Amino acid sequence: MAIEVEISGDGMSAWATVVREEDVETTLPVLRAALRSAGVAFGIDVRALLALVEEVKARAAGERIRRQIASGAPRVDGTDARVEILVEDPRRSGGTERQDGRIDFRDQGQFVAVARDQLLARLHPGKPGTDGRDVRGRKIGATPAQTARLPEGSGTKVAGAGLELRAKRAGVLRTEPGRISVDELLRIAGDLDYRVGNIDCRGSVQIRGDVLPDFHIRADGDVWIDGSIDSVEVKAGGTVHVGQGILRGSRVHAAMDVSAGHLIESYVEAGRDVLVQREVLHSTVNAGGSVLVRPGSAGDPHAGRIVGGAVRARLRLEAAVAGKKSGVATELVVGVDPLVAIRCLQLRAEAERLRSNARRFERLRPLTATRMAPELDRLAQAQEEDLRRIELELARLEAARSPDPSAYVKIGREINEGVRIWFGPSELAFYDSRCGGWFVFDSTRGRITERRP
Repeated sequence: MAIEVEISGDGMSAWATVVREEDVETTLPVLRAALRSAGVAFGIDVRALLALVEEVKARAAGERIRRQIASGAPRVDGTDARVEILVEDPRRSGGTERQDGRIDFRDQGQFVAVARDQLLARLHPGKPGTDGRDVRGRKIGATPAQTARLPEGSGTKVAGAGLELRAKRAGVLRTEPGRISVDELLRIAGDLDYRVGNIDCRGSVQIRGDVLPDFHIRADGDVWIDGSIDSVEVKAGGTVHVGQGILRGSRVHAAMDVSAGHLIESYVEAGRDVLVQREVLHSTVNAGGSVLVRPGSAGDPHAGRIVGGAVRARLRLEAAVAGKKSGVATELVVGVDPLVAIRCLQLRAEAERLRSNARRFERLRPLTATRMAPELDRLAQAQEEDLRRIELELARLEAARSPDPSAYVKIGREINEGVRIWFGPSELAFYDSRCGGWFVFDSTRGRITERRP
């Protein structure tokens, strides 16, 4: 009897070939001895050996029988642990494509608001690998599983038995390589430029430098800017603070207060007060509360002045100097909420648009096909309802626009030619330069008077 043992090239299987010989018995010990001699020591299939013994007995002399009689154990590589990020940071350093196909490099996407205890990331643990063995009994090492860790940063915490990353506080998402943070305040360490892009977020924002031209900041909270803004739009649901200047074409809207070093050729609108440290030049200011331009030091002729433009406040307006000796037109308006006045202008414009549409519908009605008439009537009725709503709101606002008796204008040092002070419809014009004064509305006389110290 001839027995040949063949081992595969990868060592993971062994085959026995037996030639049946007359009067020679093939037994299990004989087969095992042949396997040992060939170096097969692992994964021997005893059932396959027994079956081979029986099959050899049943064959005629000289027949060859080949069967697999051993198999190695393949290695099982470890499964790497992985972190699943559950909040997407949509910021794009490459800008945003406009509808016309051009790229706006100022628009880098919105910042993401995060709620307290919000789930930010989940850790999926890895599984360890299992070593394998070939039929010779040699070890086949498995690739070990790679570990991973949750990208814990400031304002986040590891929870859920170490498998969850959650926000410690409500704030703004900040992602960095290997780290997720939640900032109470969105902080930009330097200037707001093309590296940062426009800011749209639900929290508060702090810019440690300047904001470059043509960018915008829109935030539900407060906005602090340590430097200047130039041709920039800022909208805040809270307070806006600009450490240096609000310059040339900038537009600032704040639901609460606005403070700045100085204003030059800009528009500022605040639900409450506006505080300016140095001067307001050729700008429009509308404050639902008061406007205060600080007088500064006595040696600074520009400190505390309002020159050109229009400054409006519901309650009080204080400055050191109003206008300029050259006679620059300067409007100072108090006593009526300018934001209400703006809203009234918007409502009047909208009402006029609706009336114009109504006249257009009247001209079209005789020319409209019968099947289109019901749709035209529906549109006309909807616009009539909008017009009634606007007229009611306008009447309510107009009724509340009587001058506030506590309002005043106080100019500390100098009032110049070209300055006009308004209390509601009452006007006081200055045609020569003079010392400052404190002006109030005398309701008994129905005119503006100067309060004597």
